Amino acid sequence: MASQAFRHAPDWQRRTMESLTLYSQQLFLFLVLALYSLSVGRCLGTLFYDELRLCLPVLVAIGLLSFMPVHLSSRSMGEYKGLIALNVATIIGSALIPLVHMGASGVKETRAPDSVMKPVADLSVAGVLSGLEVMSFAFTSQFMLVEIIAEMRNPAEFPSAYMISAPFQGIMFLIAGVGAYFYMGSAVNGILGENLPFGPTFRVAAVCLLVHMLITFLIKGVVFCRFAQQVWNPNGLNDVSWRGWSAWSTTVVVCTALCWLLAQIVPFFTDLMDLLGASLTPLSCYIIPVVLYCRWLHDTGYKDRTIGPIEGTALVLEVLLSLVLMIFGTYFSITTILGKWKTYGAPFECHCTNLWATCECSPNHAGMEHCLAEH
Repeated sequence: MASQAFRHAPDWQRRTMESLTLYSQQLFLFLVLALYSLSVGRCLGTLFYDELRLCLPVLVAIGLLSFMPVHLSSRSMGEYKGLIALNVATIIGSALIPLVHMGASGVKETRAPDSVMKPVADLSVAGVLSGLEVMSFAFTSQFMLVEIIAEMRNPAEFPSAYMISAPFQGIMFLIAGVGAYFYMGSAVNGILGENLPFGPTFRVAAVCLLVHMLITFLIKGVVFCRFAQQVWNPNGLNDVSWRGWSAWSTTVVVCTALCWLLAQIVPFFTDLMDLLGASLTPLSCYIIPVVLYCRWLHDTGYKDRTIGPIEGTALVLEVLLSLVLMIFGTYFSITTILGKWKTYGAPFECHCTNLWATCECSPNHAGMEHCLAEH
């Protein structure tokens, strides 16, 4: 798209925009894979909260290694088509299972005494920026659209597929967000399933999220690993000989190891997501599309299609908001992460919070009120 939008621009401008678009999106994909790696480890920990009691770095490694054979055998997103239906089912389960449990328990049981629920919450700069970061991150699936269209048998059907996918995503986000806030109020935090008490429902929700994270990691991992192999071994990208598979396997192993490493540096799911939403998402999702659109409109020369005052104001505000997110949002996210290093432990430490059913690791977890009473 960058090439087409800047096809009439000077070569240096076209090459600059191509590189900026490509590398910003691929860097974002890599960081998202690290986020998913972290989530996989946390899901394993919550699934076996009373049996394994392994530290987070070990759990992340086990999760990635157990799924490695599937990743090594997948060189395109369409290798395992049945996983798409399973992914949809686990998305629904990850959202509805915790909410059904909360509904059965009742608001008096799920909402903490000091938790509040307001139609309009008290606003703060950090809170507004965090909300915008999460919202921006939630709708970054457009990075995958070109790859998805490329693998469709009939690319012309993509608009119809998107008309189904977009409302589904919006409805699930709305149900999860509003439902969790209704039942838990301001005390809701982090991954929805982790707000449940330790028990069977807690495990089932963890299984759903674990499967969803692994499938999503596979889909986006294929795209990023193909990009990585294109950089260092372009001739072997589509080579099906043993040399081609060896190069692919090397790429997958190295990328997975780097994802594990980054997941340990920032071992806090929500804060890593906020950091992604503040640092790279505004550039890739807002600023670059606006620049491409303006350049395309400038070069087409349509007299009846110009940017009016309302549209121009909206575009300027969008870019300004993106810059605010990138500067101040990133600052607040990094400050929060550094603070949690001091509170919950530095990188590569155990980080068993809400993973082990012990008073030492999860004193504030739902159903662990006796821990606070003991102290």
